[in-house]
Parts: sequence; C-alpha cells; structure tokens
Amino acid sequence: VLMVYLSASPEVAAARLEATRDRPLLKGDPLTRLDQLLRERERWYRLAGHEIATDAMTPHRVAEALVVLARGYGGWAAT
Repeated sequence: VLMVYLSASPEVAAARLEATRDRPLLKGDPLTRLDQLLRERERWYRLAGHEIATDAMTPHRVAEALVVLARGYGGWAAT
C-alpha cells in the first residue's frame, strides 16, 4: 500500500482555506486551530511511508510528484 503524507505548514493551509467557510473544525482562529490539529495529528501522518512537502507547490506540481512516486512504487516506467 502506498501511503503519502501531503504536508503543509499551518500558515499555508490557512491561506489555502481562506475562502472556505464550511470547516467546523476551523471555527474561530483557523491558523491557531490548524497549528493545534497538526501538533495533535502529525505523529500519525508521519506513519505514511512517503511525504510530499506542498508549501511551495502548485496543485499541478503536487499531482506530478504523486504520479512520479506512484510510478516508482509500482515499478512503472516513466513516460
């Protein structure tokens, strides 16, 4: 099983979620809440066999990185 942790700092995650209003876990101060959630959950996220740090990446670049990782994991040739 390929498990990938797509990591993002609380600051970047808050900026990405800025326009989202329907996130009950982020009520109040989203940045503070994201920081708290990351501290509580990161040990579990780190159990994934791979991590892609997404802070400076576009969604397209994240997808490309996932494809490369999956191909390598599956033994597929790059195209």
